[in-house]
Amino acid sequence: MKFFFILFLSTSVFSQVTFSAKDSNFTNTFFDEVDSSLYFISENSSVKYSLKNWQRETVQIYGDALKKKPLHSISVKGKNYFLDKLGGIVYKLKKDSLHRIDKSFTHKMQIDCAVFTYKNNIYKFGGYGFWSSRNFITKFNFETKQWDFVSHKNSKELPEGTHNSYAKVIGDYLYVFGGVKLNKFNPLKKEINKELWRFDLKMGIWENLGELNIPLKYIDLDRMFDFNDSIVLFHQDEIYTINLEENKLSKYQKNGLSFLLSFTIKPFILNNQIVAIFDDGQEKERQILKKVDFTSILGPKLEEKSFVKSSNLTLQILISIAGLIAVFGLFFVLKKSRKNKNKIIVTKKGAFFYKKKRMHLGDLEHKIIDLLLQSEKVIYTSDLLNIMDTPQFNYSHQTRVLNETIQKINDLYKTLSQQEKNLIVTRKSSLDKRLKEYVLDKSVFVIK
Repeated sequence: MKFFFILFLSTSVFSQVTFSAKDSNFTNTFFDEVDSSLYFISENSSVKYSLKNWQRETVQIYGDALKKKPLHSISVKGKNYFLDKLGGIVYKLKKDSLHRIDKSFTHKMQIDCAVFTYKNNIYKFGGYGFWSSRNFITKFNFETKQWDFVSHKNSKELPEGTHNSYAKVIGDYLYVFGGVKLNKFNPLKKEINKELWRFDLKMGIWENLGELNIPLKYIDLDRMFDFNDSIVLFHQDEIYTINLEENKLSKYQKNGLSFLLSFTIKPFILNNQIVAIFDDGQEKERQILKKVDFTSILGPKLEEKSFVKSSNLTLQILISIAGLIAVFGLFFVLKKSRKNKNKIIVTKKGAFFYKKKRMHLGDLEHKIIDLLLQSEKVIYTSDLLNIMDTPQFNYSHQTRVLNETIQKINDLYKTLSQQEKNLIVTRKSSLDKRLKEYVLDKSVFVIK
């Protein structure tokens, strides 16, 4: 198939440069993020398109595997790796040469697996082989050069084995959906995977988030690509964006530009712009490699709904919200509890508690604290004597009883609080030195 590529940089002044390529079938295409270039590798020739200066040049890449068979390309720490689609073989591109770095083999047991990266490591999920599909994850060990099994022993449920699934990592979670699984009783019969699963990559726990709320025939891996934390899916006259964390599926109508988008290569995002090949629109055999704003390919929004039908995801969100409320509630309760730890609690019935222990007060002691606690004016000796039910005693005797009662109250508080601070302080009046004032430390009381 013959392609003619036009490269242009869209700035305030529109510009483009046209380049032609010889008749070639590209075996592999990959993006080198270090030099910001797109490579087209074939058995006969290889070309590089720089997305910095939009120049094309012929390059020489050494490595028969890269030239002769399709490989899965993936980037880790700015290095380009290529995975054999039939097994565990891993290649690394060093300058212009392809080098095999694994100690695995072509086992043909994870064909059409989903490949992803997490914390600078390469992973595979699922895959097909020997009339069965995998339901586990493997990780390439850069030290041993072999593939290790990723434990899911903490899971209470496991997904069915699938291949051709779409996998996306957001934070510490892997999301997997779509693809094909095999009938349990007839492994020669394929069935569409209708579920969205999430795997906690730190805890090793699988979770079923529910059934997809989209016609399964729309899931076409060749017409899907990542856009930041979302996924973009092209189908006929519509474009879908999928937000997994918010369980949101938005449908847009295609516009003139998106109708011209070609999937000769899978589009990708660079600096929040989409890089893709578009048909020229006027010359049938000519195509254009463009970098445009993502929103420029979207027509009017047609619909917005949940991505999964099941209430599992909604329930999880509600549970998470309830959990946060509970945590904050517990925090405030504990904070209030600590704040009231050294307080005297006054119940609705008038009882006094300190550190959950009832303060056993006599009738007069209770009356004195109540008066001092509720009064907003200065309390003198005469005020306290008026609440004493001791008419048979003379003034000096009543005063002695009052002083002894206040002393009992202070001694009880000191014993309970393990401090030498008086609860009731007696002092001379600033207005008349002959008068005594009684002051209660109201800050240690909490009235319920």
